[in-house]
Amino acid sequence: MKCLNFFLVAFLFFLISLQTVAQDTDEYQFISPVPGSELNSRESTIIIRDGRFINPTSLAEPNLIQVVGSKSGLMSGELILSTDGKTVIFKPAQKFLPDEKVQVNLNLGLITTNDETLSQLQFSFGITPLSERLLLHEYLTDEYQISAPIHYLLEPDTLPANFPSIRTEVLGETAPGYVFLTVSRDIPNVGYYIMMLNNDGTPFYYKELPNDYSYDFKVQPNGKYSYAEFLNHHTFTGGGEVIHKVMDNSFTMIDSFQMGNGYIAEAHDFQLLPNGHSLLFAYDLQIMDLSELGGYPNAKVAQSVVQELDQNKNVIFQWRSSDYYDFDDSYSNRLTREAFDPIHVNS
Repeated sequence: MKCLNFFLVAFLFFLISLQTVAQDTDEYQFISPVPGSELNSRESTIIIRDGRFINPTSLAEPNLIQVVGSKSGLMSGELILSTDGKTVIFKPAQKFLPDEKVQVNLNLGLITTNDETLSQLQFSFGITPLSERLLLHEYLTDEYQISAPIHYLLEPDTLPANFPSIRTEVLGETAPGYVFLTVSRDIPNVGYYIMMLNNDGTPFYYKELPNDYSYDFKVQPNGKYSYAEFLNHHTFTGGGEVIHKVMDNSFTMIDSFQMGNGYIAEAHDFQLLPNGHSLLFAYDLQIMDLSELGGYPNAKVAQSVVQELDQNKNVIFQWRSSDYYDFDDSYSNRLTREAFDPIHVNS
């Protein structure tokens, strides 16, 4: 009887402890992957932010964090502090295995710069069953095919022969500055140019890209220039997979940006913030059974992923549409398609 009482007390203590730890998740400003989420990338990092500044020496505390995969077992990795001084990131030394569950335990020992100890934290998440990332461009549909324009104007003699013809029409006063343009499709006898034009259409700056067209040429909030260099052509989401290239004020290439956690950036937008952080987004294609909703049993569904990178290009924020939206939330009527994106985030 004493033995039974002991086990009952121990079990009750375990439940209370588990509830206490679970409640502590609400004390954290940001956790990624989202606790309880599924279909996470095999290259996911663990991101934890309390909101207070962290004493970097406390990251050296032994056994501070344990990450255990149901197939991989105890994961080794690197625990780092973001340049924001608040976000703790665990980078696994190897990829997670497909379709495994991951348990994260943050133990006591993480301390703020005010000598306050952060609460314990436990959460779990699931990994995608896909061993390799599905390529969006393999599911191109006719809906997003773009045809070249029919009419052309003669090019000025002072420009390269394959420079695109420019026709401008100014209506009233315009603000100072330049018009940013790119050649963003394959056009016969026209090169892959990025351009800064005056109001009359004459170029202030232009550059021909050697291999492919680009998107999103612009000046960033920090004064640098950027454009999206394609890795794969237009996808059924209407864009493409890219790497974002950055130039300084002399148009010298100084940097490039790609998403973390195994995702590949999309072409439509990229923000390089004054604090050195960057904002990017991607589409992540997963196979889902939508037969109960009238769709395919193995539909290819592109979830939207938005990330913020710190000055060292570590992911410190990640938002996935599948963590917050159901298919019923979308106004899209694409559920019966073999491949589609229910949440379209193109800017």
